[in-house]
Amino acid sequence: SKDRLCFSDSFITTLRKARHVRKMQAKLLRPCDYDHPIQSQHLEVQRAKMVKRLQELDEKLVEAKVITQMSSMFSPEAQSALIKFAQLAGKAKFKSNAQASRLTA
Repeated sequence: SKDRLCFSDSFITTLRKARHVRKMQAKLLRPCDYDHPIQSQHLEVQRAKMVKRLQELDEKLVEAKVITQMSSMFSPEAQSALIKFAQLAGKAKFKSNAQASRLTA
């Protein structure tokens, strides 16, 4: 004997609605429309890389300006000491347990 599956009317109605919606989507959406989320994600990754690179270039520009000004104002020994101090201060800024007294000592 054949086993017969029985589905409720509401389940069948829901399936028919889903099929109708799917047909409408197929008529309205072009194949390239399905790629928009992927393209958006790719563009966001590129934007994040560009922002990071701009921040790096901005930091280098500031460093270059400081060095240019220092070269006209201080002796080479004083420049070296100031650069070392700036490097230490920069490292300490990013450590959570950095103490201000270490920078001034």
